[in-house]
Amino acid sequence: MGTWGEIWTLPVHHDGKGRPDRFEARANYRDFDGRTRMVGARGRTKTEARNTLRSVLKERVQLRGSEALKPSDRVAVAIEMFMANLQALVDEQVRSPGTLYTYRQHIDKNLLPRIGEIRIGEALTPVVNKVVTDIKDEVGVASARTCRSILASSLAIAVRHGALTSNPVREIEIVTKQRRRPPRSLTEEEREQWFELLRQDERAVRADLIDISKFMLATGERIGETLAVLWEDLN
Repeated sequence: MGTWGEIWTLPVHHDGKGRPDRFEARANYRDFDGRTRMVGARGRTKTEARNTLRSVLKERVQLRGSEALKPSDRVAVAIEMFMANLQALVDEQVRSPGTLYTYRQHIDKNLLPRIGEIRIGEALTPVVNKVVTDIKDEVGVASARTCRSILASSLAIAVRHGALTSNPVREIEIVTKQRRRPPRSLTEEEREQWFELLRQDERAVRADLIDISKFMLATGERIGETLAVLWEDLN
């Protein structure tokens, strides 16, 4: 698609003496919908008509194929396309603005410096795996998981556009030797120590951290959930 065959010319106008003074160049062009169409352009000479037709065909390829990712495009382009899609979902209140903010922080800090300038066609599994592994070793496991998710979604767009045949992130695993400690409640002694520390801190008292802590202990709510509660939400 986006290519054409042999260009031929034919006269389309003659002067008073019967000599051709206007020519049309034509070529069969395979469009981006898969159909082959004849495209033409005119000029005062055969050469001018041919050159004009080549310019028209090249412009047609650029306009119709400009939105599609190519293997020669940078990974940063695919990432920004993913973020544009995410912004649209945030605007429709389907995704959280916090997710958009978190992803942007990881993209600017961890991903673009490491893989942003690599071409999509070069983003093979070993390359992407090294990026994710470096982030895990230098920043942390949680950041590596988030960056892996961003890359998976971004390069999935590249697959859909035909710039990749498969998603290289699919084969990547984040292996960690750290065992996740099971959550536990505060002991009575730890709880009393915590409230004593809060009572001794003027800023903590002004910020109502004592009441917030009591509410969290009584309900099991997370910090973000607790801060979002309004009086009208309570019975």
